[in-house]
Amino acid sequence: MKIKIFCTYFQAFPIFKSEIIEPIQAGSENSKFDLGILKDNTGENISHRNFNYGELTVLYWVWKNYLKTFPDDGYIGFCHYRRFMNLDKKPVFKTFNCIEQKKFINFFKKSTQIKTDISAYDIILPMRHKMKKSLKEMYIEQHSTPEELELFKNILCDKYPQYIPYIAPALNRKAGYHCLTFLMRKNLLEDFCEWSFDLLFETEKRSDWTTYTSYEKRRTPAYLLERFFNVWIDYQVGEKGIKVLHRKGIKIIADFTIKQKIIRNLLFLIPSSKMRKRFRHKYQLQY
Repeated sequence: MKIKIFCTYFQAFPIFKSEIIEPIQAGSENSKFDLGILKDNTGENISHRNFNYGELTVLYWVWKNYLKTFPDDGYIGFCHYRRFMNLDKKPVFKTFNCIEQKKFINFFKKSTQIKTDISAYDIILPMRHKMKKSLKEMYIEQHSTPEELELFKNILCDKYPQYIPYIAPALNRKAGYHCLTFLMRKNLLEDFCEWSFDLLFETEKRSDWTTYTSYEKRRTPAYLLERFFNVWIDYQVGEKGIKVLHRKGIKIIADFTIKQKIIRNLLFLIPSSKMRKRFRHKYQLQY
């Protein structure tokens, strides 16, 4: 069974490529640089709309081009040049692991194959990220476009009323899947893309994204789909009985400085867990 995972790039960064990992440059149409990898501006594409759609231009390209060229692929996935899933057989202990860039490069060289049997599952996802606030509250707080969230929700209710029972539970949950990192069966990906871009393009028709200048606002469609991906997943599980396998997420961070390494090695001397947490945050010691 063939597996292909597309790794999205926006800027210069170590290129991760293997038999199953395919790096691809998002927003290639208007980019000022060439990363020397696959691009999202060939065939049928929306690369020129990357300013708003972000990495979704890659999702669209794969849907409209790659899936037609390679119809026999069993699983298709997406990751980000700094966010991956650990598909090893090791048990899951944490929501995600932060790992320094140099360490991940070494890890990637030794782990270029999927070591977990996924044939019994329909979708492989990183564990839900736990939060102090709900998905809806976090969206409004971080992106300040509650009217867009309501618009997208109303369009979803109109076009796909069967999803209505799953909207509130997903958006009010204080945990969620982020960054659209996943691996799923090809037929499910086709369904997800059809659903996603039908809703996004209709939302775009009824909105004026040209007034948004900050990064948090102009990427509204990408952030909307990240949140409503949770609704789509809940519906697939609840109505279609798809089987989900959760694995540990991996976030690549900058290599620690000497100062950071010293502080990290001395954290055990601090008796208070709250104080240790403050030090980790202050000195960006995410793991």
